[in-house]
Amino acid sequence: MVTPQEASRRRRIVYHASRTRLPDDMVNAAVKLCDREFQAIPVFSVQKFLTRLTETVGPPPKPGELFAAMNRLRVLADLDEIGPDPAAPAPTRGGAEALVTAPTRARTTQAPAPEARIDSWASAFGALLAGLLAELRRLGPDLPAAARAGVAMRLQKVDLDPGSYAELNAWADEKSNTFTSRITPADMHTALHAAYVWVCEELGPVETDRLFGAVIRDVSQFPGAVQFPPRNLM
Repeated sequence: MVTPQEASRRRRIVYHASRTRLPDDMVNAAVKLCDREFQAIPVFSVQKFLTRLTETVGPPPKPGELFAAMNRLRVLADLDEIGPDPAAPAPTRGGAEALVTAPTRARTTQAPAPEARIDSWASAFGALLAGLLAELRRLGPDLPAAARAGVAMRLQKVDLDPGSYAELNAWADEKSNTFTSRITPADMHTALHAAYVWVCEELGPVETDRLFGAVIRDVSQFPGAVQFPPRNLM
């Protein structure tokens, strides 16, 4: 089970994204679905939630708009910015006791530091992945770990060089964030494509293009990037 604070965050996202976009009965069903099936999993996927909502209740009107609204709320770290928890008790009549919302969830991990200089394709690849994880962490503290797992799952279905497979597995298991000449440029491209597909399924194509564009621009400013253009690995 997730913490009560995280459970509240997920419930708020579902309720405040749907309350002006869905009929009241569907809003209530969505909140109940969130509590029943999406509070025991480590990562809250908007796409998976909407798929399950469609299966249990029916297709929501304007699903693309609802998807975007939920992702906009998902990036807010302050719970008060999302809105009150629909399961929290109402304030007293006299207003003496204000509604208490859960405190902002603290970020307990730091973004992996990118390479200071690019001197090989392997370091360009490592810098791109480090930048990607840093951008994902800004959107949600649980997203970097989910991305590592999602990429690893997709790479199990393709034929990789043994050296590439070993280094990518170490990265997926959070044992290493650096890469060597053992990983081939072709496998770097395959891994970045897998990362792009995972982010696209999780956040949608517009946010994915924005995120990858920002990472490529940042990493392209590193010393040595002219000799090993990060964009060429995409």
